[in-house]
Amino acid sequence: TDKDYAQLILEKFSKVFFTDINLFDPNGKLVVSSQRKIFEEGLVGNRMNPLAMYQMLFNAQSQFVQIEEIEGMQFLSAYVPFYNNEGNLMAYLNLPYFARSNDLKNEISDFIVALLNIYVLLIVLALVIGLILTNKITEPLRLIQEKMSNIQLGQTNELINYTGKDEIGRLVKEYNRMIIELTESAKRLAESEREDAWREMAKQVAHEIKNPLTPMKLSIQHLQMRWSLFDEKERHERFDTFAKNLIQQIDTLSAIAGEFSSFAKLGETDFKEIDLKEIIKSAVDVYNWTNGVEVVFESNHDLNVFADKDQMLRVFNNLIKNAIQAIPASKDGLVKVYTERDADFLKIVVEDNGKGISKENYNRIFVPNFTTKNSGMGLGLAMVQKIIENMGGQIYFETK
Repeated sequence: TDKDYAQLILEKFSKVFFTDINLFDPNGKLVVSSQRKIFEEGLVGNRMNPLAMYQMLFNAQSQFVQIEEIEGMQFLSAYVPFYNNEGNLMAYLNLPYFARSNDLKNEISDFIVALLNIYVLLIVLALVIGLILTNKITEPLRLIQEKMSNIQLGQTNELINYTGKDEIGRLVKEYNRMIIELTESAKRLAESEREDAWREMAKQVAHEIKNPLTPMKLSIQHLQMRWSLFDEKERHERFDTFAKNLIQQIDTLSAIAGEFSSFAKLGETDFKEIDLKEIIKSAVDVYNWTNGVEVVFESNHDLNVFADKDQMLRVFNNLIKNAIQAIPASKDGLVKVYTERDADFLKIVVEDNGKGISKENYNRIFVPNFTTKNSGMGLGLAMVQKIIENMGGQIYFETK
């Protein structure tokens, strides 16, 4: 009821809290204000905001804050109901934040920026820690991956030195055990392959040697049985024939030994720059018109390569000889040797108009001991393939 006293109190607290203070009665009419001139000049009506009164009176809000406006300037306005000691509503207290609205926004903005900075810092810190932990965990796994990718049979594979007792340590232990077992298995496999190769070679050598030995033995036995029945002149004739046949069989044995010796020496390669034109021409000249087959050589390319001269001569001798033997005697034979260039690669083609290769023999052409001819040991094309691959090339066939 004492408006002057209330006015004095509001002005006092307005200076203490640096804010304007308005007091409205329970009906929403202004009672006193720390800034009376705003109301006296008619800048603001002397009735409180109806929305605020509705929220506190009917929705039982203990406080209400909203944005209000004076002459285009927005500000925050807070309302609270004011009760006496008996709980009766006496008035509504209103604090308009004219001067501090922007400050509050700035403080909120600063707070959000600071909060975002803290979150960014925490995220970066978490990423760094996660990266360090990931690297520490995955480093042994990467090491295992590298070691496993470099595993090669028949060579020395390094073990992994890891002293940890964790799951990775157990994995490394299993890897090392596998490498040791793999090395032992590779050794046993190599030994077994060598034994099989020698066993197969021994069988082949024995088979090839037995072929000429059998007629030699029969000839000697026959000569021995009939020798006493021949007269002097017939003995000389029979002996000459026997000696001639024996020399032929010995030459066959020598050729067999030479073939196997050549096959065994394929690893002994003397690499140097050679001109294949001279080598191919030499082979062509030797076999041209053999068995009535014409052999021609055509090339407009530079044929300097890095290879073994003797082995390359052996290659073309064998290929041209095989081409000639593939042509039936009833046909006009033609063997063509020509070259093609593709970037850094040189392709040499030996082409014949023979009977071709049957499908059932496709996978056996380059297998040692395989042959479709009545004579020979089946080492020729196997030896050719080995020579070409040792020099970094490849050999294949196309047929119809």
